[in-house]
Amino acid sequence: MRPNYQILSELFGFESNGEANDVLPQKGPMTAEENLIQGNYKRAAQQFAERVRQDPGEAEARLGLAGALECMDQAPQALRQYEQARRLARNSSEPYVGLSEIYKQHGRARDAVAKLHQALELEPCNAYLHFKLAEALRGLGLLEDAARAAQYTIAYAPDQSFYHYWLGDLLLEMGKHEQALAAMRAAIELSPGDDGLYAHAACALWATGKHAEAIKAIRLATDLDASRLEYRGLLHRFLTERDQHEEAAAEAPYVDRMGEYERDRLARLGREAGLG
Repeated sequence: MRPNYQILSELFGFESNGEANDVLPQKGPMTAEENLIQGNYKRAAQQFAERVRQDPGEAEARLGLAGALECMDQAPQALRQYEQARRLARNSSEPYVGLSEIYKQHGRARDAVAKLHQALELEPCNAYLHFKLAEALRGLGLLEDAARAAQYTIAYAPDQSFYHYWLGDLLLEMGKHEQALAAMRAAIELSPGDDGLYAHAACALWATGKHAEAIKAIRLATDLDASRLEYRGLLHRFLTERDQHEEAAAEAPYVDRMGEYERDRLARLGREAGLG
């Protein structure tokens, strides 16, 4: 079937005489940024390096080159480029974030935290920076500090479901189930079609003694994604704990089908729910 070029012209501004334009205009070569996004790291690095050669003072090109080198596991070279970018763009937080990521990946977690604090001095209202700080602090086992940083993330980006979920997940890890439940509810309100949110909310509900509600929540998660056998496993566990053996028996075949990955996931959900 031939495309209707009159409609294409009206929608997108393509020029057509109705005869010769049987092929859409070809897009030019991908830019360095596009290659980086597509995972063509070597090509992206070459393009960014050429831009740096032409203009050594272009901070964006150095940041891009650093990112490509980092993706190619060339950390020392990436660090040098991030440092150069930091000197060129003194008011930008991006070089600090890049440096922090490399430090974190190479076991220098405290240096990573220090760089994120420097980034936040430049952009104290940046929700993403507060999240990266919370993530780094959690990695260090500083859970209370991580929770405080995550609260700032939510304060500056209250409409982002993921940030509410992340805080809720952290609070579950900390055993603060009532607070975790509040965070998961907020996440669900913003993203009501996310099955994982209902699963974690079910754990918080169970841990706070709301067992009937927990069963409803995990059933919702199962309805949204029937392929997640760990949800069936958690439902089976809940029903068994409640002595609802007939209903639990209906879930048993799904439990039997679980592989190692699903069993690991189920074990984690069980810990979140306080089931051991």
